[in-house]
Amino acid sequence: MVKVIRQGVYFMEGKLIKESQAFMTSDKKERAVKNTVAYAVSSAHGGGVQNFDALLSAEFEDVFRTADAMGLRQLAVKNVLFSGARNDPDFAYSVAKTYGAELVPEGLSAPAEYVRERIAKSGAMLFGTSAFPCGALGAVCVRGNEGDYLRQLLGKPFKTSFPETVAVYFRGKPGKGVGPTDIALSVLKAVRTAGNFAAGKLLECFGPGLANLSMDFRNTVDSMLCASDCFAAVWATDGKTQEYFETYSRAGDYKPLAPREPAFYDGGVVVDLSRIEPMIAFYPEIYPVRELLESPAETSEKLRAVAQKQCAEVRMRLDSVCDALKEGTPFFAEMYLDEDAANYETVSEVAELLRGKAVGGATAFNVYPASAAVFRALIGSGALETLLSAGVAVNGYACAGSGLEAVDGVPVAGAVVLDARTMAATAANGGILTSALGSASHRRFKKFQFDENVYRSRVVCEAGSGGPLRYGNVRPIPEMGALPGALPLQVRAAETPASFIPTRADGEQPAAPENDVPGEAAGAVVFTKHAQGAPWPQAIAMREENLRAVFAAGFEETYRTHLIDWGILPFVCAKGEIGAGDFVHLENIREAVSRGEERVIAKAIGKKKTRDVALMLGPLTEEQRAILLAGSRVGYERERRE
Repeated sequence: MVKVIRQGVYFMEGKLIKESQAFMTSDKKERAVKNTVAYAVSSAHGGGVQNFDALLSAEFEDVFRTADAMGLRQLAVKNVLFSGARNDPDFAYSVAKTYGAELVPEGLSAPAEYVRERIAKSGAMLFGTSAFPCGALGAVCVRGNEGDYLRQLLGKPFKTSFPETVAVYFRGKPGKGVGPTDIALSVLKAVRTAGNFAAGKLLECFGPGLANLSMDFRNTVDSMLCASDCFAAVWATDGKTQEYFETYSRAGDYKPLAPREPAFYDGGVVVDLSRIEPMIAFYPEIYPVRELLESPAETSEKLRAVAQKQCAEVRMRLDSVCDALKEGTPFFAEMYLDEDAANYETVSEVAELLRGKAVGGATAFNVYPASAAVFRALIGSGALETLLSAGVAVNGYACAGSGLEAVDGVPVAGAVVLDARTMAATAANGGILTSALGSASHRRFKKFQFDENVYRSRVVCEAGSGGPLRYGNVRPIPEMGALPGALPLQVRAAETPASFIPTRADGEQPAAPENDVPGEAAGAVVFTKHAQGAPWPQAIAMREENLRAVFAAGFEETYRTHLIDWGILPFVCAKGEIGAGDFVHLENIREAVSRGEERVIAKAIGKKKTRDVALMLGPLTEEQRAILLAGSRVGYERERRE
């Protein structure tokens, strides 16, 4: 079904050959590394310093209010922004108008689907603040944080050592009733069993099996591969890719891409499509549907063991599954074909599988088409009428009920994941789990017709005015003072990074920072554990609450960079040296930072005693020193522009 090769492989003679069996010299291997699609795309965009064709974000509020505070008014690269619940609509529109960014309003399209339909090109390199999988079109989308996004707006280089590349080699043809989610789950199961094999790696998908996969099929597999924790994925392109671009009136965005023989990869995953069967995931556990149906008692015990390791909500869900398995009763109160998987082909096939049938019992089946373009095409093809006649709720109509839910989309903890075809078979059987293996629609659905009018009147795409931003309910970045000569600190709290949530995360606006002058104490916080994983917006919120230092046992480098960007001093100190309520005085701190001192002696005043404490600031680059002295990257960049 899926075989993982945990050593170097060559693509040669039309197949994957282990490095140990290829007998290639070192100079031939060096040349073969450059024959991959991944290398071709990366090298065309600067290699180790990537230059991106477009920047993509659905969490852009903090980025652009920061850019505004810096005085930035022009964008050097195309920006595509997706408005949603996290963004004030007035502010979002003002950003698009001021900077000339392309703004996609909420509800018009799933962000990844819009990127595939309108933005991605074969051979392109994109940057996104969340997952925007478009690898099946031959594009690489690199994911980063909001701080990385801002640096791209400022023209800073995105430096990365290109990750190891793994060949995902498809062969064979999927059987009837087997869908893209079944294939993706089979791959995820294999790479996780092999020690999270795909984590941090770039997956390059190709092979003779691609000819048997439509573009909608490929796009769904590609979307779900991000759950493998891979760096990114990119696929070889072919005539079907070309036809996809032509359908969207973008023929010029197609480029043929394929590995050249011999091509070297750091590992391989061989996927025999003909041996894939319907799968079900109680994420992160993945099983064949057949296994659950053939051995319900045995599977129930396995799931109960899994449930004990989960949170209370997940335990309750898995217990419901176990009971349903033993009793042969309906699994699901609701099933969702969400926007990550509800492309035109998949929804059309579900409609055909349910033609003349009805969603029975207490199970509701909800379909969320991936975009307005897909929705419009489903109306024109008659598929929407078929779904409604079968009792399917389309686009969220009549979404009611509670209980165990099944989804077809990117798997997350606590979710039960099924392919849309198995969901259709299950829905038609009253919610009792039913394999779709062997089932197939008896009618061929109409070819997708793209109507660009669904976007023309709604997507904002104007030339940048360069004028002032209209903030609406969004608070501008307040003035942030430079680092003073001496810095008195009042330690407000002792937390862990995961539990520290600044005031503004609750929807309240923090008070404006006080002037940072000697004699007036700024805030500080102690992280009782190694500081890692905190998002860039959290660092902004901390500084807006006038926090000027964090004390921790250690820092993950990305989080340390976030703190420095906002003028927050990241000090490493011994556990218990500083606690909540302490007053810490940093004498001559500006001079110490200016000289690049890595160790600072501070005076800590507690309730019972005063003592000297050694704090490690660690090595700082010249730019980081300048940022801290200016008080934040905002001040630093503004000074450079003035």
